[in-house]
Amino acid sequence: MKSAAIGLCLLLISNTVLQAESIEHRYGLEDGLIQLNERWFDLHAPIPEYFVENEFAPLDRIRWIQDILNEDPLLGSAVVHIFAQPQDARRVFNFDLGGGYDPIENPPAWLRLPGWDIRGSDGNWISIMAMPAVPTPQERVKCSIRPDDFDTMCFVSADYPDPRLFVKARMYGRYTFEEFAPRIPAVATRIREIAYCLDVTDEVLAGTWRPSPPPENTRLEDCGEEVIS
Repeated sequence: MKSAAIGLCLLLISNTVLQAESIEHRYGLEDGLIQLNERWFDLHAPIPEYFVENEFAPLDRIRWIQDILNEDPLLGSAVVHIFAQPQDARRVFNFDLGGGYDPIENPPAWLRLPGWDIRGSDGNWISIMAMPAVPTPQERVKCSIRPDDFDTMCFVSADYPDPRLFVKARMYGRYTFEEFAPRIPAVATRIREIAYCLDVTDEVLAGTWRPSPPPENTRLEDCGEEVIS
């Protein structure tokens, strides 16, 4: 009985793998399907080869998604990418493993924020990396800020259930970090939500995914981790 159960489990796993391979062989980039690490995403538009070569999905390069990003009140015209990397992406959210940033000596008042661990360098431009001061932060931001006029570029990174993926938004503006910091968790949640809405891994593994045009009347909202396995 035990050997039969093991055999059945192996058969089910084998069938799942074959179904995924079948989808991969039948459909591809021209159909809008891209694999990043162990997740599959449906961009509902032809995908350039360089997405795969660089192991990322620059969502702002897909016209219908770009339109949604441009109209989003939180993101504005942010550049949003889904990234894969060979190492555990949780290194992104650990100063000791992926940092290279030191505490700032005598930081200006607008960089002394309760609840944030902020490190970086001072000069004509202030370059900082900041994370919520919690044991396992789920978002991180890197900013370059010109102190004389607060011309600012920030990269907000959000983790993803696949530990070798993360989602990133590049944002520009004129604000102090003190002004921008309250938006960071909401930005991270929003870009992660967009990725969830495009994640079709379950359908690919079940062999049920099929190409489709961009969905109508969508803002890529109301998708959470519960929609993926």
